[in-house]
Amino acid sequence: AERFQALNLHDKHSDSSVILYLPPAPMDLRTAWTKVTEFRENPEMFRMLGDQDEVRIPYLNLRSESDLTSYFTGTIRFEKTEPASRFQARQLTLFKLHEKGAEVRVEASADPFAGGPPEPRHFIYDRPFFVFMTRKDAAWPYFGAWIATTDGMEPFKSGAK
Repeated sequence: AERFQALNLHDKHSDSSVILYLPPAPMDLRTAWTKVTEFRENPEMFRMLGDQDEVRIPYLNLRSESDLTSYFTGTIRFEKTEPASRFQARQLTLFKLHEKGAEVRVEASADPFAGGPPEPRHFIYDRPFFVFMTRKDAAWPYFGAWIATTDGMEPFKSGAK
């Protein structure tokens, strides 16, 4: 009844993977990750991509700077000085998604098809979607983003799959 799609893209050289989830309707990050966790717990829901399947994911180049000062309270006392209550905390997150994979920087198994390959599927991320980066057996992703607008996206190149 729900129209959604999810792709789990494994890194051959580590236990990391990138999960793309296109929900049936906008939702918050916690709800989206809960849904993805349900899928991950039911591997029979997934099958390998076939030669004729089409996957189109926009190139993303996102930069986010956050002031985290309000998360820290109290005073800092240095030797022989008055207590200092001025403290700043910032976080820079850089995220890139392209055909060779995904990377996040904070200052990305096979089962044969039963009965032959199915009809080609088209995985085209052309409306708001989630991107999660996770490690095997992790309860939560180490990166999650809701891509709600075209900001940071690059247009599809003609003929690119």
